[in-house]
Parts: sequence; structure tokens; C-alpha cells
Amino acid sequence: MALKEKGLLRHHVHGPLQFLSELNPAISYYDDDLEFDLRPTQESERWAENWTKDFCQDGGRLVAIAPGALQVHKQWPLESFQQLLMALLMQFNDLHFVILGTPNDKPLGQLLANLHPTRISNLAGLTTIDQSAALLKRVFLLIGNDGGAMHLGDAMGSKVISIVPGIEYPDSIEPWHNKDLVIRLPIECAPCYSFTYCPQGHQRCMRDIPVATVLSRCQSVL
Repeated sequence: MALKEKGLLRHHVHGPLQFLSELNPAISYYDDDLEFDLRPTQESERWAENWTKDFCQDGGRLVAIAPGALQVHKQWPLESFQQLLMALLMQFNDLHFVILGTPNDKPLGQLLANLHPTRISNLAGLTTIDQSAALLKRVFLLIGNDGGAMHLGDAMGSKVISIVPGIEYPDSIEPWHNKDLVIRLPIECAPCYSFTYCPQGHQRCMRDIPVATVLSRCQSVL
């Protein structure tokens, strides 16, 4: 019987808290007790506030996109992100988009920013984690692959639509406060627990997620 079926598999958030059950006496907690108390510096807060005002001068809503991933098989295709962005740009005139990520994501972010340079800004590789956290406090929505940005945005109170691969069981890695917005594709080879490459070579758990599915989830939030 699988670990999930036996109820032994829990969300990764519980891992660092396992020691509480080993204390004498043991300490228990409820999921609702958990808070992620991240506090960007005042300098980062000022930077994020000024950048947002400059970029969204018409008072529109800011949406963050995190298109990168540590491994290729954890990444929704660039073409899908492009189609999603074009659809959102056409449907919502008040939206402005910021691309976040590591320096490795900068070329990817630029390809997305080129779709509409006045409404899409590429900050991939240009912000510190602290600045990104301060900025994510101010976004209306964050959309992207499973990765650090998703969990940072979740901790900062963002609405998060995460596009999650079939590497691990459902309800084990989703952003803690945004599990209802997660997008997964049920596929027969999942979970594979292969963290470096797709064992089947097709990456279907990410490649086959329709743009229409992600767009519909975005529309429900926007």
C-alpha cells in the first residue's frame, strides 16, 4: 500500500516540525496554527513600494510571473506562458506583469517581456530575495512553476496559482495557503520522485497542461 494511502505522507511543511513530537512532553499543533512570519527590511519595502508606483502609474493591478525552474521537467513550456500572457493582456486592461526569477531566468523573462514592453517588466535576476518578498506583498496574483517564488509569494500573502509537476504526491508540496489554486495533470507515471529528469522523457505532466486550464484559473481569481 502506498504511503499516501496509509496516511503516512504529509505536506513537506511538517518535516522541520517533526522534532516537536519527539520532545518530552510532546508538543502538538494544528495546521491553522502555522504562520510564516517573513519580514522584508524597510529598505526593500521602500524599494518595492516605489517600483510598484512607477510601473503601475495608472493604479492597475500587478501580477507576477515565475516561468523558471531548477529542472526542465518542472517547467511549463515558454510557449504556454506566452499564450497565457497574451490572453490576459487582451482580457484585462488594468493588469501589469512583472517577471521574477534567478539570473538564469533572465533570458526567459525577456522573451515574455518582449510581448508588451510597457505592461511587462523583466526583473528576473535583478532582485534580491528580500526585495522579491517585499514586491510579492504587493502583487494581486502570482503565477508560475513549482519553486521558490511560489512558496515565497504564499508566505507573503499572495494569491498563488502554481503549476505543479507529477514528481511528488498531491498535497505534499503545494503552496501552503493556496492549495485550492494548484494545477496538476493526473498522469499514469506520477508520482515518479525523479528530481533531476523525466524518466519517461516526455515531460507530459507539465507539457500537456492546457493553456485554457491555467487561464480559467486566473480568470477565477482576477
